[in-house]
Amino acid sequence: MGIIIQKYGGSSVADLERMRCVALIVKQARSVGHFPVVVISAQKGVTDQLLEKAHTLTPFPSLSALDRILVTGESEAVSLFSLALEAEGIAARPFSGIEAGILTNNRHTQARILDIQCQFITQAIAAGEVPVVAGFQGATKEGALTTLGRGGSDLTALALAAALKAEACEIYTDVPGIFTADPAIVPSANFLQAISFETLAQLSTLGARVMQARSVTFAQRAGVAFVVRSSFEDTPGSLVSRSAPAVNAIALDTQRMGVQVAGLASFYIGQWMRVLAQKGIAADGFQYHNTGLAFNIQGDEVWKVGTLLEQGGFKEATLNLLGPVARLSWVGAGVAKGQSFFQKTMSPFQPQGIVACGKRISAFLPLEAMVEASCALHHALGLDCAKFFNAGMFSVKKTAAE
Repeated sequence: MGIIIQKYGGSSVADLERMRCVALIVKQARSVGHFPVVVISAQKGVTDQLLEKAHTLTPFPSLSALDRILVTGESEAVSLFSLALEAEGIAARPFSGIEAGILTNNRHTQARILDIQCQFITQAIAAGEVPVVAGFQGATKEGALTTLGRGGSDLTALALAAALKAEACEIYTDVPGIFTADPAIVPSANFLQAISFETLAQLSTLGARVMQARSVTFAQRAGVAFVVRSSFEDTPGSLVSRSAPAVNAIALDTQRMGVQVAGLASFYIGQWMRVLAQKGIAADGFQYHNTGLAFNIQGDEVWKVGTLLEQGGFKEATLNLLGPVARLSWVGAGVAKGQSFFQKTMSPFQPQGIVACGKRISAFLPLEAMVEASCALHHALGLDCAKFFNAGMFSVKKTAAE
């Protein structure tokens, strides 16, 4: 038996009782001869609370200060979970990102891992201890604290799996694995035993919240297969690898916000789009009118756009909020030939725009249409779970595609 990486998300360690349950999973892995290295996220809701406090003080906090605030969530969780292991008779050694040797660039709140110097982790393993590593965080070569973006604990786990040449990497969450849609939105979603890096990366980029998109892309480059499974029940989970069969799936992102940059001259559009991309702001659905450039972004990144306008030489432009919007996407090999089918399926829900790119196509919808549209698309693609459908539990508004 060798080293295995076990990453636990915020819901898995949401309170002390959950930490005790997770400690038993780690204990079981040790009992069969594995050498677990545990990566811990901040407890559920803590990161959002920290962000709210920062933005209460100032609408445009400095990113370096924000990173120093945000790392405290994982640091607290790591210390508590180490105590949970000790209570089970397991020697544990907590590590912050910098103590774990995670070296990043200086792009605060969206840092990239440059190197991992694992000697202290391997020393802990050799001493019979379980390393408990704070996810989501690292440091520059100058020692400045950095964070890896929302969901960055996934990236920490996969990067450690590559650096330590781990035998396996397990991503524990509050769902049994990966489905053809979010089961909370589409109850007829099918469980996927396996999915490719490419498909999961696309779904994650488009709003599926099982994994951080950057972490999946990293795993693909590094050749690190991993399993997404539940910490709440003993199920095998979904295997993510290069060799998984092609699948169709849908993703719904309910956290988008429509915005308009008014007063932006047309010859600045290309420059503005490059600035957004350089800052890691995932903008979509661009439309230019006489009144300005409209697009949509993640709702929690609106303040970053405001900062860019203030600091990036676009002082004559103003930012207007257009309201929340849902992005419903289909990912799969059939997209290239299915664009007209997608448009017909979405037409009853009055999409505000449709964008296609490669093996994915997205519609931007009013929030009130998102659930019905998701169920309709999932059904039209033939993705419904057979048991669910045969039980007569599924009903959906007929669409033009049917």
